[in-house]
Amino acid sequence: MITGSHNPSEYNGFKLCDGHEALHGPEIQRIAQVIEARRFHSGQGSTTTRDALSDYREMLVSKFQLARPLKVVADWGQSIESTDRYTYGHCGRVADYGIKVAQAMGLNEDEQTTLRLGAYLHDVGKVKVPHEVLNKPGRLTEEEFEIVKHHPVWGLELLAAVEFPWDIKPIIRWHHERYDGTGYPDRLKGDEIPLNAQIICIVDVYDALTTTRSYRAALPREEALPIMEKSRHWWRDDVYQAFMRSVAVE
Repeated sequence: MITGSHNPSEYNGFKLCDGHEALHGPEIQRIAQVIEARRFHSGQGSTTTRDALSDYREMLVSKFQLARPLKVVADWGQSIESTDRYTYGHCGRVADYGIKVAQAMGLNEDEQTTLRLGAYLHDVGKVKVPHEVLNKPGRLTEEEFEIVKHHPVWGLELLAAVEFPWDIKPIIRWHHERYDGTGYPDRLKGDEIPLNAQIICIVDVYDALTTTRSYRAALPREEALPIMEKSRHWWRDDVYQAFMRSVAVE
């Protein structure tokens, strides 16, 4: 769930999914400072951080037809988890793992914020996957897997009318693409795949292996990592190495 003050001056951060913070207080303050700087350089004069936060919130609210944007994120996140009891908390773990990989790669705060929000919404398209397919207690048929493979495209369709101030849509569409070109939905290859989508891809696979799913029990880290080693050609080498230096050693 999202929690947060309606008063920008009392704002401490939004929380979503299973209690993980999507945007921390310092990140919000920094966004406000960027807005303040842009207003100053555009000739609109200086403003206070509190005013900038108010302007920022007002801008987002207008884009979502008077609905708080991160409230929309929370609603979708809850919808995802309500359709698949085995992946409760998945988006929060993927976000946390993704930030650790991003930090190991030296990504800046803007890039980390984009990554975090993209992680929370990466599987939003699964709300259109039939329940009996999503929670099937066995191996999917080829036809069923083709349905599941549509969820990145469906995710973008759900977000088509939404304009985020963060470039999260490439994460949603391409988090199942692989560096060797064997992924989906567009079979992108190599550096055609955005870096943040590659990061979410590797941590998504790790979380899938190490948590219980409808079709198998969770694997311990010691068994999951050799499986990922065999599939390391799915990811750019520096992404894989950053994953091994951060998430894999915990």
